Amino acid sequence: MAYADTDFYTNTYGGTLPAGTALENLLARATDDIDSAVYGHIGAQGGFAALTAFCQRQVQFAVCAQADHLQAAGGLADLAGVDSYQVGDVSLKLQSGSFPRLAPRARRYLEPTSLLCRGV
Repeated sequence: MAYADTDFYTNTYGGTLPAGTALENLLARATDDIDSAVYGHIGAQGGFAALTAFCQRQVQFAVCAQADHLQAAGGLADLAGVDSYQVGDVSLKLQSGSFPRLAPRARRYLEPTSLLCRGV
């Protein structure tokens, strides 16, 4: 289950993804990315509902920012760490660090929560 829904994305975050976007799917993928970025701390701390209200809101904003990032990158965010690839006659060379896996804006939302710390 995504930490943010379409209502939060549209009305609270103020997201502007175009009509027809599979927003629920993007929010679910973004939630997976956030869980990975926080090293599973949300689940380890009893789940989303166990977080403080401040942390819940920051995580929801981070999910929305990550969904925007996934849409903007058009799937290229999954290529983080890949410099180039080739399929048949088509090749693509990526600028190093051009598509970070976690959106910088999402990271900024998570920083004050301490969820990005690797420790226990």
